[in-house]
Amino acid sequence: MKNVARLWFLAVFLGVSFTAQAECTIADLDVKIVKSVWHNRCSKRDCAELKGSAVLTSRCDEPVAVEVRLTGIDANGAPLVTLERWPYAISHATAGEHEFSLNKWFKHDPAIRGFVIEVARFRPANQQ
Repeated sequence: MKNVARLWFLAVFLGVSFTAQAECTIADLDVKIVKSVWHNRCSKRDCAELKGSAVLTSRCDEPVAVEVRLTGIDANGAPLVTLERWPYAISHATAGEHEFSLNKWFKHDPAIRGFVIEVARFRPANQQ
């Protein structure tokens, strides 16, 4: 018991805090689309692809890898196509903002009028 009291005193004296670190949850991660446009890379026919980017904001204490779900929606807001990916650019996301590419995630569909993006799941960056 004396040793515990001594360690506590030393920790207080040195300004060390023994607060438990909060575990990261999906609520600590936000993702939003920065830009999205259809880019037609062909000159003689329509072969448009999605060009764009998104930003992940992490409030996690430890680096995380994040899987995002991108959904193309129609004019009424109904989902048309959904894709989930683990973007390489955010496979080791520390606290802060991280921009990543959405280029070529979808081929052009004239019925797609917009996109919704969200965090599908995440894991600590050191887990395979």
